[in-house]
Amino acid sequence: MQRPVSPFNLLTVKILRVRNARKADLLTLSDCYVTLWLPTASTEKVRTRTIKNSKNPVWNEAFCYKVDRRIKNVLELKVCDEDTMSRDDELCTVLFDIDKLTVGRTVRVKFQLNPQIREELEVEFTLQNTLDYPDSIITNGVLVCDAPFCKGLLWGYCQDTCATTFFYELEFPTHYFHSTSGTIRGHKLTFTVKGSHEGSQTISLDSEPSLRIIVFHCVINDHTRLDITLSEELVDETENSRVLSFPLNSLPLQKEIIVEEVPVVAITTTGGGTRSLTAMYGSLLGLQKLNLLDCISYIGGLSGTTWTMANLYEDANWSQKYLEDAINEARKQVTKSKICCFSLDCLKYYYNDLMERTKEGHNTSFIDLWGLVIESMLHDKKDEHRLSDQRQAVDNGQNPLPIYVAINLKSNYSAQAFREWLEFTPYEVGHLKYGASIRAEDFGSKFFMGRLVKRLSETRICYMQGMWSSIFSIDVMYVWNLATDSEDFWCRWTRDRVQDIDTVIDSFPNKLMETANDDLSLVDTGFFINTSYPPLLRSKREVDVILHLNYSGGSQTLPLDQIAKYFSGQGIPFPKIEISEEDRENLKECYVFEDADSPQAPTVLFFPLVNDTFKKYKAPGVERTPEEMDEGKVDVCSVLSPFTTREVCFSENNFDKLVKLTDYNVLNNEKLIIRALSLAVARRRQRNY
Repeated sequence: MQRPVSPFNLLTVKILRVRNARKADLLTLSDCYVTLWLPTASTEKVRTRTIKNSKNPVWNEAFCYKVDRRIKNVLELKVCDEDTMSRDDELCTVLFDIDKLTVGRTVRVKFQLNPQIREELEVEFTLQNTLDYPDSIITNGVLVCDAPFCKGLLWGYCQDTCATTFFYELEFPTHYFHSTSGTIRGHKLTFTVKGSHEGSQTISLDSEPSLRIIVFHCVINDHTRLDITLSEELVDETENSRVLSFPLNSLPLQKEIIVEEVPVVAITTTGGGTRSLTAMYGSLLGLQKLNLLDCISYIGGLSGTTWTMANLYEDANWSQKYLEDAINEARKQVTKSKICCFSLDCLKYYYNDLMERTKEGHNTSFIDLWGLVIESMLHDKKDEHRLSDQRQAVDNGQNPLPIYVAINLKSNYSAQAFREWLEFTPYEVGHLKYGASIRAEDFGSKFFMGRLVKRLSETRICYMQGMWSSIFSIDVMYVWNLATDSEDFWCRWTRDRVQDIDTVIDSFPNKLMETANDDLSLVDTGFFINTSYPPLLRSKREVDVILHLNYSGGSQTLPLDQIAKYFSGQGIPFPKIEISEEDRENLKECYVFEDADSPQAPTVLFFPLVNDTFKKYKAPGVERTPEEMDEGKVDVCSVLSPFTTREVCFSENNFDKLVKLTDYNVLNNEKLIIRALSLAVARRRQRNY
């Protein structure tokens, strides 16, 4: 049955900064803060913290409101100067009509306060649909309704707000409530937390005892209370009131989440050229909108997704900023003509750079040329960025740790006889089988018996990208032409060469020693399995939840099936992958795989690249109008798809469609992601006792 569309939206207002704030005091700069008032959503006025003595104060503080689309909502923003000895000065007031916002999108607005001195207030607005939380949303904190008080478990909080926003889950046994008529079927309970974005939530009781779950997102203070309104039949004759009321900050917590109980969450991706580069931006945008991007500890990439990652990690704070700017830059590069990459000037540049690289002592190959082509495709000038430069993006834990993956093959031996995984991070390049690693800046230098004997300059990131996505570089034009027949070509082509790679050569030490002096022969992991899973399954990383963002062409389930079989053969804990044949023919947007009998196995959320409900919905719960139906037609699977692996250039319209599709597929499965995180907390707690 189709869920009715809610008239309510969740509005997030993020106060970013004021530029060139006017002086309200004679001797010092203003001590600015911003107040927010949305009377149609809350009677309370809220405010940011005060930034002392600053002309350009920065807050980055977020506030949430539940708004009703059926009425006019006008937000009042006031920039004020705080004074200790007198009344605060109101510097300026701005009114903003919420109707200007589009559901599912985040916009950044610069309000011109005084054009003459270029004074402006910058605010970010996000309008999202509210989901039917009472039915199935699960988080990690528990409040148990137990007469006459509640006790519970703290789940988490939002540090962006000036006050702390807590996420509570109410669990209550329905058998506690009874009726004078002997039955509770059909009776209702109403839960209210004033000031929360959910407001009130009503549930109907069943005849059988059960456990119900409700979530409230609210700011906790001395006045925040939980009110439970009971039906008349559910109240004893001696009861004077139908409303049970408890102050939330006085509810005894059963147990706070400790560091050891916080789940480790990782993202694994698959390659697919420009398709995977583009689609990954949409998936990350969806996670950012759900405020889940900060929960990610690792991002694994290969082939085309390394192009996305390398671009993002040039910005030390990319995940803390709205991804719209990064997506706009990617759109510019993806949609430009790639003929310029083979102009005479570019070819001269390639030749000179390769010659210089050879003189420095680096071994060069066609893979390096491919890396320079990638640089031209994704940048307008020479990219001096290097892998170790990305440390600035993770030194303070502000972004997930990027892990780029490749495999090592041996020349003169078939791929079936030898294969080894390597991982690349901003700190080190690691050989998974031997547990050996070197500093990232020393990759490409000469080593002997574990010692650095000749240091070479650190390799530019474009050459690394050429190696990470070298599945194209064996014979670019030959492969491109063959690939026009079917997207499944890529799977057949790589499987014909490396179908059952294993380290058979390791069983023969004499044979292994014959190749000991050979340089590493690193290639795209797509030559084995189109996946970046292995580094994430290292036991020391203790990953609890993996978001598998799949962007491969052809069979969407093949990389997952292959890696599950590989892990099974290696004895690495991994959940069993069970997808019905019917589902394999018509995949849904998300699947969850768990292994209750193996606590070490991660929970896997599999997001295949499909266009399922996006055809009819432009945002979760928001149906398309007849005029908008064409926007939902995104062909990601047919032979005529504009997103085949061989395509290196998309139209702006197709780029936007693919980003919106993968963004939507994440947003539409928020419940499954939250449930997986909740269960991960429970499993960690169980392991600790």
